[in-house]
Amino acid sequence: ECCCLDSFGGVVVSGWSDGAVRLFTLDSKKDTKETKPHSLEIPKSDPLVLNGHTGAVRVVQLERTSTHDKTTVIGRCASGGGNGRIVLWDLVSETGLYRLTGHTGRITHLRFWASTTQGNTRNDMLISSGVDGLVKIWDLGEQCCVQTLSTGGLGGEVWAMNVVNYVDKEEEKWRLVTGCNDVQI
Repeated sequence: ECCCLDSFGGVVVSGWSDGAVRLFTLDSKKDTKETKPHSLEIPKSDPLVLNGHTGAVRVVQLERTSTHDKTTVIGRCASGGGNGRIVLWDLVSETGLYRLTGHTGRITHLRFWASTTQGNTRNDMLISSGVDGLVKIWDLGEQCCVQTLSTGGLGGEVWAMNVVNYVDKEEEKWRLVTGCNDVQI
């Protein structure tokens, strides 16, 4: 049973109830009488299967990285389980890199994020949220949580999250927006 999906370009990653993360590569079909232009199909070959969770995978997120020639590539994937654990995957080497632990309940959202501090870019950040009411910011280079935000004791489970970038007085800023079951944003 498939629990969650993320996709970019011709790649679809999915989390499954058996604890696996499956990666599918979509193939473009050529124009024929039977197909529409630019339609996609899942190839007949088996997907890449990554095993690292002991329970259902509830959320997956592909990292999208721009190269020096402005091409966007996918190199890593993060997956979050019902037990509060996060696994970071290297899709090129097809291996799990490490686990991040700190949530006490189901992971509800994951987001790779590039943090800019005084002109220095840190590309190795991941933000996670969970039903434990916590939002955690992880430094992936150090493999540790650098900040934990709480719903303030309201008991709200964090079910949605996004990072909003904007410019204020020629300075790039960001805001973390969460949606909780306590009807607060």
